[in-house]
Amino acid sequence: MNEVANIFSPHYNRKHDVHLAFILRLIFWSRFKTPERRAIYFLFGVGKINLRINNSNSFTKDSLLHHIFDLTQNRKIVKKAEIRGITGLSKDTFNKYFRNYLQDKDLTRRKIFTFSEVYSILEYWQGDEKWGRMKAFTKNELSKLFTDGSYEELEINMTNEVMSHHKYKSQNKIAPKNVKQIARHFFSGAEEKIDSFYNEHFNNDYLTFFLGLLIWYFIKDILQQNMIS
Repeated sequence: MNEVANIFSPHYNRKHDVHLAFILRLIFWSRFKTPERRAIYFLFGVGKINLRINNSNSFTKDSLLHHIFDLTQNRKIVKKAEIRGITGLSKDTFNKYFRNYLQDKDLTRRKIFTFSEVYSILEYWQGDEKWGRMKAFTKNELSKLFTDGSYEELEINMTNEVMSHHKYKSQNKIAPKNVKQIARHFFSGAEEKIDSFYNEHFNNDYLTFFLGLLIWYFIKDILQQNMIS
């Protein structure tokens, strides 16, 4: 990742007239409120897209996401332990929840992943493009959210609408994608309640998430280089 880490190098900044403070301000404190605009001006600021050639309206979330993937040159960067940290699952629990998916993607033996692979894993975990809370929900949380604290009513609804009875009994924590399903079940016909639920728990999106992850790995890479030097 040395080539992209140069973006955060003062020498590179001076040579290419790129300013880290300006880039971070664009992302976190600017008037660009949509994830697409933040990503566009970050990628423009680091010289990875040309707005003189491409109209900003021509970029989609998916195309911008793939620009972010390109910045990492498809290198294996994110450790499995870091993905487990994002989901808040222990090693054994993570393996139980993701075993079949990782087997299907031929990723079972992998200890480190590319950004695009991390995206596919977390997309499986989230279930749709609305991201936010990454950690699993406990049944206690869900009972308070949906059934006034009744575990029995939660179980009945979960096992009728979302997952098998065996799966529900074997899982102490519930994936965000399953929580979204049960929320749509309980709030069926009340769009304002669904919107409120999403705004509280899933008020982010995959593009913003990966832009933040990219910046984190830039900074992490630089810190590691400085420690070595």
